[in-house]
Amino acid sequence: MKATLLALTFALAFSAAADEKPALEFYVISPKKIEGGRFIDTKEFPKLGHISAKPELKMASLKSVALRRLPGGDTTIGIHLKPAQSDAFAKFTAQHVGQKILLMLEGKPLMAPTLREKIRTPALQLSIPDKTKRKQILQSLQKLVPAKD
Repeated sequence: MKATLLALTFALAFSAAADEKPALEFYVISPKKIEGGRFIDTKEFPKLGHISAKPELKMASLKSVALRRLPGGDTTIGIHLKPAQSDAFAKFTAQHVGQKILLMLEGKPLMAPTLREKIRTPALQLSIPDKTKRKQILQSLQKLVPAKD
């Protein structure tokens, strides 16, 4: 009986995880515990703060993603949003000016800036100095760009 229950629990958990599609997720970081949420404490983001169980904004599909070489030689990841996403992102940033947000991809924190003002641009830029991490993040983000016919 216990083995059957354990197998069923594992199957349900695996099924739920398989249904989860990768997405670019945006959370508002709180210094206070959030009911049902979690605390972010990683090597890159030590003792960052608390986030809700679900993102405030989720983007499961992007217009385009590409590496961009900046003047001076730095390489960044350029993310281009669809018009509706750009509007939703502008609304999200306007509501949270002065707060720290967390950008996550596949459950991993990417960056945690403090919003200084509403962001109206349809393009975002990620600066990832480590080439290996940048390549991994680019590949994950490219999964969110629909194939062209």
